[in-house]
Amino acid sequence: MLPQRIWKSACLFLILTSVSLCPAQMQKPRPVTLRCIVTIDGDSERARAVTVELADEMGSGSARAITNQDGEVVFQTMSGAYQIRVSGPGIRPYQGEVEMAPIESTHLERIRVRSDPATASSIPGEPIAAVRLHIPDPARKSFDKAGQAMHKEHWEDGRKLFQEAIAEYADYDLAYNGLGIAEMQLKNTEGARTAFTKAIALNSKYAEAQRNLAKIYLSEHNNAEAIALLKASLETEQDVWALSNAAYLQLQAHNFEEALAFAQKVHTLPHPNMPYAHMVAAYAADGLAKNDIAEKELHLYLEEDPKGPNVARAQQELSRLSSAAK
Repeated sequence: MLPQRIWKSACLFLILTSVSLCPAQMQKPRPVTLRCIVTIDGDSERARAVTVELADEMGSGSARAITNQDGEVVFQTMSGAYQIRVSGPGIRPYQGEVEMAPIESTHLERIRVRSDPATASSIPGEPIAAVRLHIPDPARKSFDKAGQAMHKEHWEDGRKLFQEAIAEYADYDLAYNGLGIAEMQLKNTEGARTAFTKAIALNSKYAEAQRNLAKIYLSEHNNAEAIALLKASLETEQDVWALSNAAYLQLQAHNFEEALAFAQKVHTLPHPNMPYAHMVAAYAADGLAKNDIAEKELHLYLEEDPKGPNVARAQQELSRLSSAAK
């Protein structure tokens, strides 16, 4: 087993060097019109009246719209990488990704979902929170305008519009979460903490708000609060960001079984490039003296990120494990 002092420094090295940006991501985001066409079981049947949600790579800053009779929605957003979720009666919930380059002014995304007759008269996935069943139109309109402002990076406008939505409907959990995101962009951490906490108080199953509040605690190195929120969010919604951070925090806490389980779960879901999850899994497996799993995860890391920042370390670990087995 890797000595504690060594694997701790290795883990720190891993996290500090795991994220890199491609040239396209480093360019300044530009406005883009995203048109989504949702079809069912192929390309012939259009998915009408289903919900399409758009969020950034971290699962925050969401906007949502309902498809029209042609199965289409349009978002006015900014270039970059986003998550797309689709849900509604008669279909299986869908989660995928879309990336729009700064050179694009328009982007067409075709989304194919699978039918599910069992949900034809119900809402798929988790039940709609009670606080969302009676949102008045004025509040919803302010919320939608706030979302548009946020995607244009007009943070102050977004904050005011979210506050207007909350003034119209005091139990608007979605607006409190949006307000928290706006406050974070405006460097008001305490305001964001209060907003996210209120969103969770209104809806204890609000996974996105739990992730957002966890980000604040992570920035403050309050790992105990962060892991509690991440675990709570994962009970409602499997999310690769939450899984990868939960894995790392559990690794730090020497909870190797949970760290390994969280890290391995990352690669069972659609996700952006996350080869470092294999490194976390390898260190967790090493902590459990499961050398075969550690070696497998290290090889997977090298396959997925052959020029990555942890290549030399992964090779060193493979050499050490190989020597130990002799």
